[in-house]
Amino acid sequence: MNEHKEPLDRDSQKQHDPVNANQPSSSWYSRFFGWVKPHKRKVAAAFGMISLVIIGLGTYFAMHLDEAPLPHGYRVMGIDAGGLQPDEVMVKMNEHVAALEGMTVQFVPDRTDQRLEPLTEQTFTLKELGFTFGNEEAVYQLQQWEEGNVAHKWKLGRELAEESLDVETSFHVDQMTAAVRKSFGTTIDRKPKNAQAQYITPFKVNYKQEVDGWELDEDKLEQSLIQLVSKLKSHPDVKQPMTVRMPLVTIPADVTVNALKTRKPDALLGEYTTVIANRGEGHAHNVRASAKALNGVVVSPNQQIRYSDIVKQTEDQYGLMIAPVIENGRMVDGIGGGICQTSTTMYNAGLLAGMGVVERNSHSLPVPYVPLGRDATYSTGGPDLVLSNETSGDMVWTTQVDGDRLRVQVYGQQLPGITYDVITEQRTSPVLKISNQITDKLAPEQSRIIVDSYRIKKRNGVVVNKERLPQSTYKLHQEENIADKERY
Repeated sequence: MNEHKEPLDRDSQKQHDPVNANQPSSSWYSRFFGWVKPHKRKVAAAFGMISLVIIGLGTYFAMHLDEAPLPHGYRVMGIDAGGLQPDEVMVKMNEHVAALEGMTVQFVPDRTDQRLEPLTEQTFTLKELGFTFGNEEAVYQLQQWEEGNVAHKWKLGRELAEESLDVETSFHVDQMTAAVRKSFGTTIDRKPKNAQAQYITPFKVNYKQEVDGWELDEDKLEQSLIQLVSKLKSHPDVKQPMTVRMPLVTIPADVTVNALKTRKPDALLGEYTTVIANRGEGHAHNVRASAKALNGVVVSPNQQIRYSDIVKQTEDQYGLMIAPVIENGRMVDGIGGGICQTSTTMYNAGLLAGMGVVERNSHSLPVPYVPLGRDATYSTGGPDLVLSNETSGDMVWTTQVDGDRLRVQVYGQQLPGITYDVITEQRTSPVLKISNQITDKLAPEQSRIIVDSYRIKKRNGVVVNKERLPQSTYKLHQEENIADKERY
């Protein structure tokens, strides 16, 4: 049996067609590709034009972003760098640094004193005083911006838009102090001058006033300059030259007139007289000359007097003549004979004045002008006489030569009731006659004399101390070897 099948219409067929069920014939997709197919060439040309435009725009923006200015909001050392190129900002930074380093400073005294007037005669730039300015971080950021690619600038620009960098200051203090001291020298570093006492007589004195000194206070000057530069950041238009007080530290003199007045002598402490030996004009000249050199010498508290200094002054001012001296146990002619008579007289006056005995030596032979144990020899480069002032006042020496007598006096401050005596004790007692010629016929056991000396201190006549003085040894045999020439 033939089966008859009705033909289905197209829509019904599509409705039941599983393959085309999801692809309607009227969709935009079908219409677009239906249109493109007959216009392939036009579509290709359009896409080509669009690609060229995109590439051109990309190239244009890439080139211009590479030369893009710094972002707005970016500030460096007070300079608004937004919209500027890095090299433009560097120029402005260098100008600002030069302006800061070129600002001038003038120092003014911190006290009223004419000696400080030279301070106002010179000015210094901040650069000369050791200041430098800049900002290394800003320089680094500008280099990064100039060398960076588009992506880097895009990221860096977001950071710099909120950045504000201040001026950085460096201060080289050593350069500052060197510049100031070189320019002003003793104007700012002045040593004090002690008061001086000029004794006309032991009781009449002229005083020269002390003068205080001063020196630069480096720490205070450093702080003052740092504070000054700090203010420039908020007041850059300050009037020039800027003034800064020169801070000085007062250095008081060690000795004042008031102190010297408390040391003035009030009494004659000790004196001693010897008869000048009759040994010719040279001997007499040397005694008078050394006495003149000793006259007026002042020994301050805790200071010493050395006879070697007196001898040098004698030689420089008056010269020394030939006279008898002791050499190798004999009397011979030599330069300076007789000055030991002055040192001996000085020694005894000092003992009675209570001076300390630092060094004293006896002659190798007895001398005729003092008892054994009371002499004091001197030899150039050898034995010396050194006495010290152990009181709180000045000790003033005076000398007089009256005919054949030499008198030496010591003035100072008298301790109530204190007096001094000197005693000697001879251990051996050969019979001696002191003359210009020393005998060489003594027995060996009689060829040496030892003398012990003591200073007796009394308070109101009562002995309070017995001080042993340097021992004296005299060699009388001609074969004894005495290396030094004693001036006798």
